[in-house]
Amino acid sequence: MMSNALLYFEPQESLFCAVHAVNNLLQGPLFTEWVFSEIAIELTEAERKLMAAGGVDSTEYLNWMSRDSQHVDDSGNFSIEVIKKALDSMSLSTVAIGSLTDAAADPNKEVGFICNHSKHWIAVR
Repeated sequence: MMSNALLYFEPQESLFCAVHAVNNLLQGPLFTEWVFSEIAIELTEAERKLMAAGGVDSTEYLNWMSRDSQHVDDSGNFSIEVIKKALDSMSLSTVAIGSLTDAAADPNKEVGFICNHSKHWIAVR
């Protein structure tokens, strides 16, 4: 029996593969690179506050402040933490495959997977 359901697909633009992978997995244009950028900024700011609690004159804080954000690079590649926070905002959970023995045993029971290979995110449904 053939289904008439259409499959939503966003092609790769720049290095926003995390955004496209999440939207492809969720089957709609739910997130933009701007939303992911805002999430990355929020995460970086929260980390900055935690680091500052140890003293803004500490070597650790100064070293941390001298680095670029760990949540997005200049080309638009987002971290797993940004993906997790985006999915959390939709009440969806993420679990590392190594700790998910049920998914490894029977992956057909899962809705999908977001995978990373060489700084490239892809969705598998």
